[in-house]
Amino acid sequence: MQDTYTLKENMHLCFFGLVFMLIYLNFENISIIVFFLVVNMLFVGNLRHLRSEKFNNSNFFLLLRRSFYIIPLVLPYIILPGLNLVSYFKTNILFLFIGFLIGLILILPKWKTWNTFLSNDFLIELPKRRKIDVWVLVFVYFFGAIFEELFYRLFIYQSLIESPFVLTLIISTLFFLFHHYATPWGQAFKTYDFIIQILISIISMCFLYFTNSIIPSLVLHLTYNGPHILMYIKYLLIHREMGSVNIEG
Repeated sequence: MQDTYTLKENMHLCFFGLVFMLIYLNFENISIIVFFLVVNMLFVGNLRHLRSEKFNNSNFFLLLRRSFYIIPLVLPYIILPGLNLVSYFKTNILFLFIGFLIGLILILPKWKTWNTFLSNDFLIELPKRRKIDVWVLVFVYFFGAIFEELFYRLFIYQSLIESPFVLTLIISTLFFLFHHYATPWGQAFKTYDFIIQILISIISMCFLYFTNSIIPSLVLHLTYNGPHILMYIKYLLIHREMGSVNIEG
């Protein structure tokens, strides 16, 4: 019951914060961004209720439910005409390397923690989970990084292309923070995590502005999510060798 109340409180905070910003700034295109962000938050805020005893063990239902944490982020590209993706998927090796390097630098402060989480001893002691549960987490961390960049960087950037870059940067960063704070796991974030999210947002939007490409931002975000993805894949490999993962999923 406490989780449900906290999540509702987060959602209300985000919603009224966004409405206030919309009224204060009075920019027409921001209303479009807010609309899709609120739609995404409504999905995130209610997915925990989509549990069914009948489908509880259904792999497809699990994947479908978890997918809706991130799929709404690409709705603008499905619904709105005129959004351009192709031209922003061109870059060069130098910017790819810089994005990868910055992602590694952002991981370094927690290197000791990740060194523990990725150790065989730690992973062996983790509770047994179904194979499909772990693969879904890999899916969410991988595609979540991609879809978040497409929405909070590229979509916002294209929607506010005529606005001052500083304004676009601020809106992108604030909405990116609202999104993470409103998630069911938002209460687990510490001050450090929000600082990292601010840095990722600022650096990624600067990449997009100066390179006219979303690829460096994708590489940065995927690199930062890399330890999570690696941990779950390594968990699968270790527990499969031990015969403790439900291979049927």
